[in-house]
Amino acid sequence: AADLGFDEILVERRPSAAADELIAAAIAMPFLPVLARANASGGTLRYGLSGFPATLEPWINAGAAQGAVKLMTQRGLLSYDRDGKMQSELAESWTVDTEGHWTFHLRPNARFHNGAPVTSADVVWSLQQVAAKDSTALMKAQMQQVAQFETPDEKTVRLVMKAPTAVVPNWLAVRELPILPQGSDPRAPIGAGPFRIVSTERGTSLRRASARALRGSSTRAPWTWS
Repeated sequence: AADLGFDEILVERRPSAAADELIAAAIAMPFLPVLARANASGGTLRYGLSGFPATLEPWINAGAAQGAVKLMTQRGLLSYDRDGKMQSELAESWTVDTEGHWTFHLRPNARFHNGAPVTSADVVWSLQQVAAKDSTALMKAQMQQVAQFETPDEKTVRLVMKAPTAVVPNWLAVRELPILPQGSDPRAPIGAGPFRIVSTERGTSLRRASARALRGSSTRAPWTWS
């Protein structure tokens, strides 16, 4: 993970944008760090979408527009790099034991946009919301394959599986599994991504400020790892 280089991103609805361009833009979001380092240092990036996101709720799939915003503002335990390889996000390392149970160690300096540290309790709460009986989350069935969510300490999460499952890291790299603060409202998600929503004009635009740009405020920057 890296600082994207821009001070803010302004996402605007562009009715004339073609659907295939929208999808391509959403897919390209993981590559923005590379583009930013190469082409920008500070300033504003304007990013056009063909429609305003119907919702920013984190665990459902509401289309490419929502996904593009989600990739800039929220983070899960893992993700994929520009070459399609697994990479760390809120989790800096992970292992599987001989019984097929998974352990994830969180970054010690990872923080949410409200300045609170990301803890194992936040991770377990988020994954349990996804697995809940009344959940409409995209990854509900996958999280229901976890027999028990454990928190050995505030920076360690252990997933005890119902059966050995090799693709658990792949599940946790899906954009619909971001981590939110325990007890927070998913309808107004507090993320841990590189950008924070600072204003919204419904149906028209969303303005995001970078974590780097927030460092002069009382809110500590969530993206402090390299």
